[in-house]
Amino acid sequence: MKEKQLTNLLAAVVRQVATEDVYLDRALRDIFKDKKVVDPNIRRALSLYAPFVFRNWYALGGGSGESIISIVNKALEIPVERIDGDNVTPESPDFPQWFIDLSKEELGGSWEQELIAFASRPKRYIRTNTMKVSTRNLVDELRQQMVVVRNVPDFPDALEVAGGKEIFGTVPFKAGLLEVQDISSQQVAPFLLKDYKGSGLVVDACAGNGGKSLHIGTLMGNKGRIISMDLYPQKLEELKRRALKAGISNIETRLIDTTKVVKRMYDKVDFLLLDVPCSGTGVFRRNPESKLRMTPESIENVKQQQADILSRYSKMVKPGGVLVYATCSILNSENRGQVDAFLSARPEFTLEEDRAIMPSSGGDGFYMARLRRK
Repeated sequence: MKEKQLTNLLAAVVRQVATEDVYLDRALRDIFKDKKVVDPNIRRALSLYAPFVFRNWYALGGGSGESIISIVNKALEIPVERIDGDNVTPESPDFPQWFIDLSKEELGGSWEQELIAFASRPKRYIRTNTMKVSTRNLVDELRQQMVVVRNVPDFPDALEVAGGKEIFGTVPFKAGLLEVQDISSQQVAPFLLKDYKGSGLVVDACAGNGGKSLHIGTLMGNKGRIISMDLYPQKLEELKRRALKAGISNIETRLIDTTKVVKRMYDKVDFLLLDVPCSGTGVFRRNPESKLRMTPESIENVKQQQADILSRYSKMVKPGGVLVYATCSILNSENRGQVDAFLSARPEFTLEEDRAIMPSSGGDGFYMARLRRK
């Protein structure tokens, strides 16, 4: 009976994601809520098999006319213990041929290694909110909450969640002692503030829900001034909520509802972060369903957005100021390619350093480049 229930629930989730463009996380939350799935074994199996299906979509017959129930049944032939232990190694990258060809062109000899890395389960990382607690004390508190964590070499404020209780239900999370943030993303704020000496206006111009803004605020010791900007008011409201919980008060939110909002900031910013919209090709491990929706046209469209944002928003940087361009993409054309094109058009900027973090390193694929205006 449990096997039939798991099959039906998994098929419902896969169908909703594959045919209705619903995010996988949302589909799982909805089915746990609406179907009142209370058996912990069923919940655990469903949360493991659903992302596994999309990480192996093409190998299981997706995209070639195979029915949803057939795809699900093929996935369920693999014991849950193997999936939980991440012992399923694909023979080849699980992507459409056009994206494999594009990866060969843009990544060179490492293309296969990086695409196969997406088949593994994503590691879970958190960042200590050092405004409220030390990493050492946070470890003690989480262990009391039955969360298994381990330190991350070279990242004193980062912890990897290795098992135990779900982090979102713990007292430290609810108290704002930590933020859930991938280890690659945690490298952006220190990269931006490398030369910060305690003064200067900092702007996060594509702030979203504010994960990097909060990290910047923490590194600044809740002092100085940060302006977090975005096109979507609901994201800025979420940023405010998270900042209040984290105890960060030096962040001012600003909605980009007209072009004048950016123009008023021309030549005024000392440190500008542009974490631009991108293809999301660096986070396929975390969002495996996104590869079903990606097209060559969607990648070209996002590259045009990136170039436009770089061109217009960079004018906010004052002479001597710093701009960090960042994406969660592995494609060179969205990363160094965009930076080189920008530098050709804007010779008053120079490249100080760039960093490409590939998925084979264990975290999300990420890129960041620090530019300085002369």
